[in-house]
Amino acid sequence: MSQRSLLILGMCSFLHEAEGQLVVDQTQTPVQLVQNVLLGSGVAVSNITFNGGTGAVPNDQISFFNGTASNIGIPSGVMLASGGTDGAIGPNVSGSFSTGPAVPWLTGDPDLQQIIGPAFDVNDAAILEFDFVPNGDTLRFSFVFASEEYNEFACTVFNDAFGFFISGPGFAGPYTNGAENVALIPATNIPVAINSVNLGVAGSAGGDPANCAAVNPNWTNSSVFFTDNTGGQTVECDGFTVPMEVVAEVTCGQQYHIKIAIADASDAAYDSYVFLEAGSFTSNANVAASLVTFGLNDSTLYEGCATAVLEFERFGDLSAADTVDVIVGGTATNGVDYLPAIPPQIIFPPGDSIITLNLYAPLDPDGIELVDLELQNLANCSGQLVTSYFAFNIDEALDLYITVQDTAIDCGDTITIGPQVFQGYGLYNYVWNTGDTTATLTVSPGVTTTYVVTVSDTCGMPSQTDSIMVTVPYYAPLDLLVSNDTAISCQGSADLAVLQLTGGNGVYQYAWSDALGTVLSNGPVLNVTAGPSTTYYIDVQDGCGFTASDSVHVDPLPLPPVVVNTNSDTTVLCPGDAVDVLVASINGGNGVYTYTWTDGQQAFVSMDSLFNVVVNDTLQFTVLAEDQCGNWGVDSIEVRIPQYGPLVVQVVPDTAICLGTEGFLAVVASAGAGEYSYLWSTGDTLDMFQVAPIVNTAYSVMVTDQCGSIAGGGLVMDVQDITAGFTLNYTGDYDVTFFNTSGPAPVQFLWDFGDGGTSSVMHPGHTYLDTEEHVVQLTVWNPIGCVDSTTALVRPTAHLYVPNAFTPDGDG
Repeated sequence: MSQRSLLILGMCSFLHEAEGQLVVDQTQTPVQLVQNVLLGSGVAVSNITFNGGTGAVPNDQISFFNGTASNIGIPSGVMLASGGTDGAIGPNVSGSFSTGPAVPWLTGDPDLQQIIGPAFDVNDAAILEFDFVPNGDTLRFSFVFASEEYNEFACTVFNDAFGFFISGPGFAGPYTNGAENVALIPATNIPVAINSVNLGVAGSAGGDPANCAAVNPNWTNSSVFFTDNTGGQTVECDGFTVPMEVVAEVTCGQQYHIKIAIADASDAAYDSYVFLEAGSFTSNANVAASLVTFGLNDSTLYEGCATAVLEFERFGDLSAADTVDVIVGGTATNGVDYLPAIPPQIIFPPGDSIITLNLYAPLDPDGIELVDLELQNLANCSGQLVTSYFAFNIDEALDLYITVQDTAIDCGDTITIGPQVFQGYGLYNYVWNTGDTTATLTVSPGVTTTYVVTVSDTCGMPSQTDSIMVTVPYYAPLDLLVSNDTAISCQGSADLAVLQLTGGNGVYQYAWSDALGTVLSNGPVLNVTAGPSTTYYIDVQDGCGFTASDSVHVDPLPLPPVVVNTNSDTTVLCPGDAVDVLVASINGGNGVYTYTWTDGQQAFVSMDSLFNVVVNDTLQFTVLAEDQCGNWGVDSIEVRIPQYGPLVVQVVPDTAICLGTEGFLAVVASAGAGEYSYLWSTGDTLDMFQVAPIVNTAYSVMVTDQCGSIAGGGLVMDVQDITAGFTLNYTGDYDVTFFNTSGPAPVQFLWDFGDGGTSSVMHPGHTYLDTEEHVVQLTVWNPIGCVDSTTALVRPTAHLYVPNAFTPDGDG
């Protein structure tokens, strides 16, 4: 039995034991891993080394892995690590997991050093190298890069080193022997690294987006090639790329060298990994074989049930016929342990790429048996013999059995349930008590429910039945209390609210809607504005799907009428005066008003609550006050000018005074607007005052009322003077005749003859009875009362003393 056959048997046995996470097998040598796992069709390899050694000794930095039960994205293959490969086994419980290699560290590598730069050391390097000869013009293999440096060291200067370096014909890169790094982001020439493919966000350990942009200007969009594994259950690595394919142009039949290398930068922590897909290291000119079964394992043909398809496929130029020699080996007997016998040659007609052979394995008492195929044909490009290998097992199916696990969910949750099925032939039938026939059942029961499943296979194995109980907790019914029915005034609003909600599972969804079913809000509170009478509906659903409903009716709130009052009708003091026309009070409506003033001819005047108007005539103004809801009220005001009588001025009549006395000037105003002011020709401003002219004088006065009306009047003051005087003539010894010379006329006279006698005639005569001296006094006065007097000494003996002066008071 070949080494390849032994490896396949070991892998099948090993994988059968692991469920639910990444599986790592560190027992294989680097040579075995390359030749029996990594290598696919169309490529011949040689000179396999690991970390500079022969590659013939197992090393914990390079291992076989099975990823079918993980999220790594590759079913199986070869993995390299900058620590121990078992450090990648999940779950993800650390952001900085690392394991030191069991063998001495390899430090330093010129190509990895070039990638990380001179500032950092290369530590814990894992370097797999070999020569290969492709039988086509293209080399392909698939990989995933993973690291504990995700996500915190994204966009920092710390990046573990990683690369696939190919040298040979057609390559002229900057690395050793002209090698080029072919570990590139798809459709770019940008190498895969922490800073070029990540979550698209700078890391928390000092990440600067500029560092990522420097190596990959499109680094945020390259996050589509990244898987964030934080909290992942099957792989420890904090993050990794999606599966990527290396595609390199090569020359058929020429020898190339590849170095697959990964290492820690600067320290030995935060390990990184590269996963290489099994059988993916291929070139495109060869023949490959595969076994297509309908059961549990594509590498096993089970005895006694159904058939499997052994498929031979050729690649490259299909225009000519091709013959493939098939050397059959292994522990199974060709044509006995499986039927029909595999022929020694497979002939491809022109244009055909696939030849199939249906195989059946009869029941026999033998244990597991191996069929080992060696395929030989000539490469199209070189004519050299190309050999590839394929192996599969023949075995009896073990008894079918299933395991199930009861589970619990919260109401409203959805869960996928199903049995774990083991052994049997692998092509299983499922029948659930729900009528479903799928391997799993996605359910969301509202109450605790038991689901029964029966599993059988297609080869008559006894069926297995079991049940899965999905437990759902019980919650009290929903109890909903909402706002009372209400009324809203125009332009107002109100919050309709869920005031109390109990029961259910405590996770609620709300839906307020109108009568048409239009959803208005998904919150516990709905704010509504005034409008016509409306009913609003609230539906509440908890996480279990249980519901409660209620409604709130909202009516428009009637408003009191708008009552507006202007200021009172007003009469101005004087024409031309200005007056404020205003809204003195207003109430009712919704309290927010606009005003429209018009005059008596309905012409627009103002929209203010107050305006000022000059009144020269009687005016009428009407105000229309309207609130925001269309309610309105009106009031009017009249402003008038006063109706004064004409201003009347009465001045005291013309008058006369005696020279040397004072006379009164007086004026009386009436009617008009009152509040009179006076201005006399003398400059005086009183309504009455005294003057003492010495000659006849004319006086005038102007009277102005408070509205500016003016009226005037005038008078003449006559200044009068009178002078008493007389002469006498003795007409006898005792008789005297007096001659009155007083003036100007008219005057009245009173004579006092000094002896007790008097007279009021103008020229009296008087007879004295003695010869004594007598003082005669003449007093004269005119009609306005001006008075003067004069005296003279009389001696009846005719001795007369004539006074040399006359004075009005007679003191001469």
